[in-house]
Amino acid sequence: MQLWFAVRAVDTLGRGCAEFDLRQMAASLGRGVSTVQRYLRDGLKLRLFRSVNGLGAGQYRVYYAGLHNVCRRMQISNFGAVVEVTVGDLRHMRFIAAEAQAQHLQKCSRFKAQQKHKRGLAKPGALLSPSHYSVGVRGKVLHHGRSATYVSEDFIPFGTKQSTIAKSLGRSDRTIRRRLSNDADAKHGRIQKGLPKVVKRQLIQAVQDAVSDRVFVQAGGMFEDSRVFFSKGRYWKRLTNIYASPYRTLCMKASRHFLNKKVAKDLEQPQMI
Repeated sequence: MQLWFAVRAVDTLGRGCAEFDLRQMAASLGRGVSTVQRYLRDGLKLRLFRSVNGLGAGQYRVYYAGLHNVCRRMQISNFGAVVEVTVGDLRHMRFIAAEAQAQHLQKCSRFKAQQKHKRGLAKPGALLSPSHYSVGVRGKVLHHGRSATYVSEDFIPFGTKQSTIAKSLGRSDRTIRRRLSNDADAKHGRIQKGLPKVVKRQLIQAVQDAVSDRVFVQAGGMFEDSRVFFSKGRYWKRLTNIYASPYRTLCMKASRHFLNKKVAKDLEQPQMI
């Protein structure tokens, strides 16, 4: 898929084919020449590429399959998060995918909360910036910690969790934690690869009905909740994470709608593609 994205990006005129220098492509993707050649062979087998023609002197002309056909052949039924990146960014595609999916799930969470409560909510930037303290129609930021934002009891929360990101991408929690970690000492982590730090903060909300450490009262009953803790003279509950992303997200409503129709048709009438 990495090479398919790169070839599609080279085709700026949208002709369905692209010409490129093999060594330059390998350098852009941070791969060896032999690896890119293997990607071309694998792409032909998977029918991501319709044909691959060598033009001599390391030049190639590749005819690639369209977006929706690729999704169907790779059994991708949902685009998920879509962001705009450079060809050079594709070498870190897995890290960017985790960050983009976090942003996508956060937007969905905020939209659902806004629809449910029928009023304006705080913007993510207000929760990430230490200079903001009063946000939203109701609810406010009470305190900014080193890596968390503390909000009032009536604040309507949104955001996402790393476990949710992992489940949506079909990866383990440990893998997603590593890809979103800012630990400079993490082996094969994003900082060692030269990627920028992930801008994120945990949302922590004040809790009124906590009667003892890690015990939370809800609907007349009590239950253990490890997310509840005591600090600064009151009880708090750890909620979701709020993320900021340097990548521009794309909606692609028409393409998503078209893909959904194709998937629905394939389910009704399975066929060779």
